Amino acid sequence: TADQLLSEAQCWATLNYHTVENADISAKVTWTVARAGTGHGLGVWFDRTVGEDIYLSNAPGAPETISPKLIYGHAFFPWSTPVSLTEGDTVSVALRADLVHDDYIWRWDTCVLAQGDPQQVKADFKQSTFFGAPLSVTRLQKRRASHVPDLDEDGEIDRFILASMDGKTALGEIARRVSERFSDRFPRPEDALTRVGRVSQKYSQ
Repeated sequence: TADQLLSEAQCWATLNYHTVENADISAKVTWTVARAGTGHGLGVWFDRTVGEDIYLSNAPGAPETISPKLIYGHAFFPWSTPVSLTEGDTVSVALRADLVHDDYIWRWDTCVLAQGDPQQVKADFKQSTFFGAPLSVTRLQKRRASHVPDLDEDGEIDRFILASMDGKTALGEIARRVSERFSDRFPRPEDALTRVGRVSQKYSQ
């Protein structure tokens, strides 16, 4: 939420969808801590100009328009360990996104200086989604002890596959059953076989 932020927002990048030529992007952003608190990482969102006098934002505290928070969500790039921040400290983050195949690898290198003094380094992190993914607000909420989980469609598919792995049924037959049960996702048995094989590789003996 807006009251959890310890600094003012900064613009990391500006994209014009009419002129984007490179899917990769990187830039360094520096903040001055506005109030003391414990920092846990970097929150990222967007502000978008759709047309003349038409704007969308999913920034913390922004009013709901067409539910951009639900459509796009926020990203959270956690630090390796929490950092105690005081007013006047500087936080610099070199944030990079590189498109690899059909997904991005993110890298965020963070340096925290006490009162901006390069001789007083409070934290120095070099992190990447090559080793671990950034967390969305929704994913964080799903880890709460009070969260009551319910399977989504992918969970239902995997549960069906696991229930069919009875030590008697071949993967081809399981794939046929999956295709029959979830025909919108797997119109043909061969479409389901990759998914069935992945579950088998992970859980079967």
